[in-house]
Amino acid sequence: GVGLRYTYTNLDNEEGSVHGIGIAPTIQRYFPIFNKLAFNLKGSIEYFHKKIPYSGGEDAIYKRYSANIRPGFSYLIHKRFAFEVNTGLLRYAKIKEEGEGRT
Repeated sequence: GVGLRYTYTNLDNEEGSVHGIGIAPTIQRYFPIFNKLAFNLKGSIEYFHKKIPYSGGEDAIYKRYSANIRPGFSYLIHKRFAFEVNTGLLRYAKIKEEGEGRT
């Protein structure tokens, strides 16, 4: 599957708002434990980009590249329907910031 992400933040000052977009192709693998219970792993590679406006100079650009693993459990209710519980996220990320406005 593919995860899509959009964020919007309205800034309190007069500099405007921040928009961010991201995409994360995802794969999922199941490891059966019992007849209806399975351990699962979701893996994804994500790219996220946002632009932060600054009135006094060049806008800041924030880019994040990450590899994510999310372990969990699935309980099969029906052939095409399951409840899933995920236990957290393991992430390796590389972040790049550009522009005068960055801190």
